[in-house]
Amino acid sequence: MKPLFMKKISIISLFVLLVTFLGACSSPATEQVSDDPTQPPMSNQFDVTNAETTLTESEKETLATYTFLRSFEGNKYQGTAYQFYRAYMLADIETAKGLLANPDDSELLSDFPEERKSLDDVNWLVLKVSKYISSGENTGQVNAQYEIREAQNDTLDYLGIDMDYINGEWKVTNFYLEK
Repeated sequence: MKPLFMKKISIISLFVLLVTFLGACSSPATEQVSDDPTQPPMSNQFDVTNAETTLTESEKETLATYTFLRSFEGNKYQGTAYQFYRAYMLADIETAKGLLANPDDSELLSDFPEERKSLDDVNWLVLKVSKYISSGENTGQVNAQYEIREAQNDTLDYLGIDMDYINGEWKVTNFYLEK
């Protein structure tokens, strides 16, 4: 009896999916055409500008951060953040200096680790952007943290990395480790 019941559920589920799919595909896309040639055609498509005006400030910030991270500049930022993470974990101060906005900042570099850690011991690594401030085209500031869990630890460590976009490159302006 049970296999027959499962067959009926499967057939009903397939039918519902098929009807939903066909309904979405068959709805006609209509455009309203104006007689005025100076006016662009009006579309029934989703209007992003109107949707953005209904977002809260928090939602706008999240959308801006998401859009940034998916952009070319966002990918460059993520690459620089990862390079700095590797340099920090491997205690490679020379590579880290190349990524700093001020490589001669001895106070900032005093927090740099002297002991190298194995990247193979990390079983959890997530970059979380806490603040993205766009200062115009090809400029900006990002505050983020890498959430790091090493295999032998049950707790997370947080490597905070603050960066500014300076002369076409993302540069680290501050970093810190929270345990």
